[in-house]
Amino acid sequence: SNIGALDQIKKVLSKYIIEPIRFPDRKMLNYSSGIGILLYGPPGCGKTLLINAAVKESGANFIFIKGPELLNKFLGESEKGIRLIFSRAKMLDPTIIFFDEFDSVASKRENSHEITNSASNDRIVNQLLTEIDSIEKDKSIYFIGATNRPNSIDKALLRPGRIDKILAVPYPNLEGKILILKTIFKKGNHLPYLNLNLFVDSLKNNFTGADLNLAYKEASIDSIRTSVEYFLFNSSKKGIFIDRTMIIGTKNLHYGIYKIILNRKTKGQYV
Repeated sequence: SNIGALDQIKKVLSKYIIEPIRFPDRKMLNYSSGIGILLYGPPGCGKTLLINAAVKESGANFIFIKGPELLNKFLGESEKGIRLIFSRAKMLDPTIIFFDEFDSVASKRENSHEITNSASNDRIVNQLLTEIDSIEKDKSIYFIGATNRPNSIDKALLRPGRIDKILAVPYPNLEGKILILKTIFKKGNHLPYLNLNLFVDSLKNNFTGADLNLAYKEASIDSIRTSVEYFLFNSSKKGIFIDRTMIIGTKNLHYGIYKIILNRKTKGQYV
C-alpha cells in the first residue's frame, strides 16, 4: 500500500510469494512453493522497492546481493560465494534471495573460452544453474533477479523451473505518476486542497518513481526557501492545538518538477 501504481506486479508478488509464505498450509500437494522471478525495466522504476515491500509483507528471511559483489578475480571464489548464498537460504527457509543488477552475474555465456573474463562468467552462470536446480520441492526458496538489461541474461536461466515469471517494471503512465505522488505526499504536510491534476502536462515526461520522489524533496526545500508559514489547527479532548509550520503548496511542487526537467535538459548536470 506504500507503493504507488504497479498494481499488476504487486498482485503477482502477493499471489506467488507473500501468500504462500504467510499461509503455508494452503500450498498444493507435490508442488514447490518457491518460484523464480525476473524484474526488468529502467532504473528508478521501483524494482528494489517492490522486493523490499514483499519481504516485509511476507516476513520471510532475506538475502540481498548486489551482483557485482560476487565477482572475484581469484579462480573459483565467485562460484564459492554463490554456493554459500544458496546453502544459507536452504537453512533459513522460507527465504527470498534477491540479486540486484542480476545481469552482472548472469550474462550470456560465450561459445569460446579463450577470453579469461568470458570463461569466468560461464563458470558463474553454470554455478547459478546448478544451485537453482538443486533446490528441493519442499523448500520455500524464492529466487528473484532485477536488471536494466534483460536481453543480456543467459537464456538457460530464463526457462520455466528456474525463472518462472518475467515481469516488466516500466515507466509509470500518467495515472500511475499521480498515484505515486499521492503516496509520496503521505510522508509530510501539504496543502489539503493541492490538486495534482494541475501537473498533468509536466507529468507527461518519462518520469520514474525515483524522479518523482526527488521532485518532492525539491518541493520541500523550496517550501522552506519561500518561508510561507501556515497555522494548522488540531483539536482533541485536551483542547485545540496550533502548529506553526511550512507545508508544500502548488508552486513548490511546480518548482520541484521543473528542477527535474531542467536537470535532464542539462544532460545530467544538477542545477
